[in-house]
Amino acid sequence: MIVIILCMRHMTSTIKDFGKRLAEIRKARGLSQRDLARELGISNRMVAYYEAQTQYVPSNLLIPLTKILKIPVEELLGVKNFKEYINPQAKSLWKKLRKAELLPKKDQKALLDHLEALLQRVPQSEPSKIPSLHKAAQQKIKVG
Repeated sequence: MIVIILCMRHMTSTIKDFGKRLAEIRKARGLSQRDLARELGISNRMVAYYEAQTQYVPSNLLIPLTKILKIPVEELLGVKNFKEYINPQAKSLWKKLRKAELLPKKDQKALLDHLEALLQRVPQSEPSKIPSLHKAAQQKIKVG
């Protein structure tokens, strides 16, 4: 009986941190609040509210969030720790971007600007489905 109570208490506290976890996962996926709102079919203000004001998962968005963020329900709810999954094909790119963190800020910005210029050449049928590498790289490198 005590074990069940402790488990329930743990689940309640992890689910209560939903907003913070949602923001962390969204940023890790390189999505803006606007991108996520568009995918969910809700306003940007609602996404901001879910991240900052609410502690509980909106049940009607649970499944859509797991699909859009490509994450298991257990990780979204905080039952399991969030693991940042990197596509194996993009692994070498992310390794290079991590090395770029060692560059001076001016060089980091120049690198990101160059990447963005190259990405402008790539046709994008659905821009909301392909987050900007510049945004994703800024999340990783934390350019100010």
